[in-house]
Amino acid sequence: MALFRSFLFDFIFYTLTFILVIIGLPTLLFPLPVMNRYKQIWLGVVFFLMRVVLGLNYRFLGEENLPKGPYIIACKHQSMLETFILPYHFKHLLICLKKQLVDMPLSGWYFKKYGMVGINRDKPKKALFEIIDAAKNTDLSQSPLLIFPEGTRTKPGQPSSYKMGIGIFYEALNVPVVPIAVNTGVFWPRRSWRRYPGMATIQILPTIQPGLSKDEFMKRLESNIEEESMKLYEEAVCLRK
Repeated sequence: MALFRSFLFDFIFYTLTFILVIIGLPTLLFPLPVMNRYKQIWLGVVFFLMRVVLGLNYRFLGEENLPKGPYIIACKHQSMLETFILPYHFKHLLICLKKQLVDMPLSGWYFKKYGMVGINRDKPKKALFEIIDAAKNTDLSQSPLLIFPEGTRTKPGQPSSYKMGIGIFYEALNVPVVPIAVNTGVFWPRRSWRRYPGMATIQILPTIQPGLSKDEFMKRLESNIEEESMKLYEEAVCLRK
């Protein structure tokens, strides 16, 4: 049954998304808040489909930990699910994508309008400087920089290595970093067609203030995110049994 629901969800999701992308093209001619509102409608539809078709919902915890002023978001990456939830709950985000995605027709037009930065991942050093320049030219209090410090989706319950890029951003931008723990991969696994019902969790953790050495920051960030994500994973696995 879970596999059938997963296929049904994907069929409806991709079909409806294509239709909404076409219908929404006129929003590209208006100021960004108009397209942002359309984005919120699309994501609201996605979450409705998740609840009705998959029996999957989510909770978003810890908003009281968000600092005032500019900051960076460092989120554990297990699933496509957090890439839907975070843009829905934050007014606007500075997001960096592969240049090929930003240059695509249709979806790429929306990415550019949103202000996403296209980077060449084949040249990682250049990409780091491009992201730093984009962040310095952005009001990070209104559009915080979103980074997935592992660089790719990882399997829940298993440790992963964090890339040094987030440490470079922490030093160069000198702003607080907000760690986020998740257990989304339990319900929406990477590289799988199958989705599972339940309650996924996105949890904002206490802010790491600027001023630490890069090594100390990296250790604290990884420890905080991994420990809390493991707790969320174990909780989710227990509830699924």
